[in-house]
Amino acid sequence: MQAQDFAPLAHVSPWPTKPQSDLLQAIFGPDERVAEAYAAWRSAIDLDVGLDAGSYRLLPLLDYRLRGLGLDDPITGRLRGIYRRAWIDNQLLFARVGELLNRLADAKIETMLLKGAPLALVYYPRPECRPMGDIDVLVHENDASRAERLILDAGWPRMLPRARLERLQMHAASLSNGAQEIDLHWRGLFETRTAASVRWFWEGAIPFQFGEVTTLRPRTTVLLLSVIVHGLRANPVPPVRWVADAMTILRQEAEKIEWDELTSFAIRHRLGWRTGLGLDYLRKRFAAPIPAEVPARLLAAGQGIFERAENSIYLPGATRPGISPLRRWLCRAARKSLRTISLIEYWT
Repeated sequence: MQAQDFAPLAHVSPWPTKPQSDLLQAIFGPDERVAEAYAAWRSAIDLDVGLDAGSYRLLPLLDYRLRGLGLDDPITGRLRGIYRRAWIDNQLLFARVGELLNRLADAKIETMLLKGAPLALVYYPRPECRPMGDIDVLVHENDASRAERLILDAGWPRMLPRARLERLQMHAASLSNGAQEIDLHWRGLFETRTAASVRWFWEGAIPFQFGEVTTLRPRTTVLLLSVIVHGLRANPVPPVRWVADAMTILRQEAEKIEWDELTSFAIRHRLGWRTGLGLDYLRKRFAAPIPAEVPARLLAAGQGIFERAENSIYLPGATRPGISPLRRWLCRAARKSLRTISLIEYWT
């Protein structure tokens, strides 16, 4: 290991602050409460001073909601400009990554688009309502090196050296052409390393047309769990968009979610507590169509010694001055051996 691998970073809790919660209520609340929630948010922020990056990413969706209700105020023009910029940026990203997906398809490498791209193009009302800085592409692990080489050859260098990725036990590599970014995954989540968890992401994947190439996207159950688990991690950028992503999925396709399957997967892979907290929050704060017994079962399953330690890192109550990447690396390294973790939990 090298010292720079473990330089501390400021991380922010994934739970929305009061202004962020008001913003989310203005987007997802009942029509009759939108104006009140929007006014509360506007009174707490100053766009001229600055806005946290997590909230800023929600502004195109806010603009879409306000225009749909015919609401107007002095910053409406600025919101509309942010919405248009999101459209431009997304279109450029889709075009560049589409070229890479064509290269991978020509090389007979199967791909699946995770998180942002299927959310923007299938679930959100308009793609520009979900601004994106990168696109997440999943390949089979035995194709990962070949896929990465094709992307490198296309002029997208790694953002971290390969050796450092291996030291940090990463589940994906980020590559960039200087303007856009692609995250090449060989596992759907870095918390899950078993062959069964990898298969679960691929099982039942849905054909998905992305530009000129046919790829895959996760089925609804897989996508919802990945959004919650990925979102419920403290992050340098306030990760409040997990609420918007999850609510958009639930409002569009709640009837397609296999709740028993989601619950069993989360508990089996030591993600039950975090998933339960997320679902419970969505159900209580935003009236999400989630059966009450689902978060209840997940939370009732409790936390083993490893899950408790991991959640103490990923779910701080507020901003932390520095969550040591060494602690995150230890979690990733420990998850390499679930059998060892099970033995530790059995004897403690």
